[in-house]
Amino acid sequence: MDERRKAKALIFFRASVAALLFLSHFFYIKNTSIFLYPRLFYYLIIVIATLSFIYIMVLSRMKRRIHVFLYIQVTIDVFIILCLIIVTGGIESWFLTFLPINVIGAGILLGKQAGLVIAYISSIAYGATIELQFYKIIPVPYNESLGTEDFFYNILTNIIATLLIAYFSRYLIIREESTYRELEKTENEFRNLYALHRDVIESIPNGLFYTDFRGRIMFLNRSAEIITGIERSRIIEMNLSELFNFIDLPLKEGRHNGTIEIGGELRKFIDISISSHRDNYDRAKGFVITFQDITKITEMERRIKEKEKLAAIGELSSNIAHEIRNPLASLRSSVELLREGRAGEDNKKRLMDIAIKETERLDKIITDFLLYSTPRLPDFAEIELGGVLEETIEMLKSSLPKGVGEISVKTDIEDGIVIDGDTDKLKQIFWNLALNAVQSIDSCGEVRISLKKEVPYVKILIADNGTGISRENLQKIFYPFFTTKNKGTGLGLAMVYRIVEDHSGTINVMSKEGEGTTFELILPVKQEVIV
Repeated sequence: MDERRKAKALIFFRASVAALLFLSHFFYIKNTSIFLYPRLFYYLIIVIATLSFIYIMVLSRMKRRIHVFLYIQVTIDVFIILCLIIVTGGIESWFLTFLPINVIGAGILLGKQAGLVIAYISSIAYGATIELQFYKIIPVPYNESLGTEDFFYNILTNIIATLLIAYFSRYLIIREESTYRELEKTENEFRNLYALHRDVIESIPNGLFYTDFRGRIMFLNRSAEIITGIERSRIIEMNLSELFNFIDLPLKEGRHNGTIEIGGELRKFIDISISSHRDNYDRAKGFVITFQDITKITEMERRIKEKEKLAAIGELSSNIAHEIRNPLASLRSSVELLREGRAGEDNKKRLMDIAIKETERLDKIITDFLLYSTPRLPDFAEIELGGVLEETIEMLKSSLPKGVGEISVKTDIEDGIVIDGDTDKLKQIFWNLALNAVQSIDSCGEVRISLKKEVPYVKILIADNGTGISRENLQKIFYPFFTTKNKGTGLGLAMVYRIVEDHSGTINVMSKEGEGTTFELILPVKQEVIV
């Protein structure tokens, strides 16, 4: 409260008390013995009213030093109260409590020091007034039974009470000022923090909604208006499902994607994240929804996929042409030599064998490509995976060519693992990976195959200590027609990757040149047909 308002409040309070005293005396207690001098009492009320009018006039003209003006008022009030005490009996007056009330008011209006000053003035003035009454200098009668000691103790107790009240009120005022400063500081910090949060929330590019349990929107930021194309005043109190028709009620935490139409013409792709808002006691209070317009990102992804698809087709065509060109070149050379008759009888049979072998190679390339490009869907059934893997291992051991007998195959297969899968396709995976492991070993080495169940998945590891795969080739091993073998088509691992995907699984490879390679195959226990 500023000083001008304090001065107005003091004038109003003083006038109100004077009016209350006048009315109470006039209507109820005008015949009571405490008002020894009714006429003087009325004069006092008139003086108070006149002073209040003068104070108002002076205050309206004052521009500064209002603090001094307040000091003058509370000092004059001390003597007005003393006059009231005199006209109502002096030492026997009922209005002695007005002095400490004035002291408290001075402390509140003018500060802690002013309360003490007014208390000293009040104490001295009161003591002098009662002394003058005792010596009959002030002609106010009092009970003749009151002696010197009574006057002394009355003065002493009232002075002590006034000073104590001044000190206690000073303490309370100090505490109040300290509390007010802390509160004002906290309020400013809170206001600044609120402004910062508001500015941050309003500045983030993502849309933000806050909803209650029913999905009714309670708060939103500027980006939410821009993305939805609807004004803030219209969005408030709307239900989230009215804005995003792909959101179902009741709201559930998680991510959602869908489209909205703006003005019936523009369609936007929206990505939404819904999170529950909880208090310190982990009680749900509502939902925080963040969302963004991913129309440009979606369109960019579509274009990238189209470019990747065209690039993949181009690379695949190039690889097919490269794979077919080599055997065709051998065929052409052999046929030309046979047609021109330049080959001797001994070479004719060799040239015919080359032509047949290259024809078979072409047929294998085309067959493998057709298997890769138009795979049949897996025929899922419950199978005992350990048995399928052991059959493949037996086939691998029996097919080991002579001269590599020092290659050992070690297994660690857990029994009783049953999954949904296609037996033939899983055998194809195991065979390709195991054969690659054997072929990566130059002369002697070890192939380790393990099968473990880690609910809800099964993990198959096929590892070798062969030559390993270089870092640059490690990123390409699942590409169609990529191979480092002289006679490979480069479709084996590509088909492995396709079959693993058809089984909703994942395949990972870890390798280091000169130390070996490990393929990690993870399959879920339950499969779903991928159409």
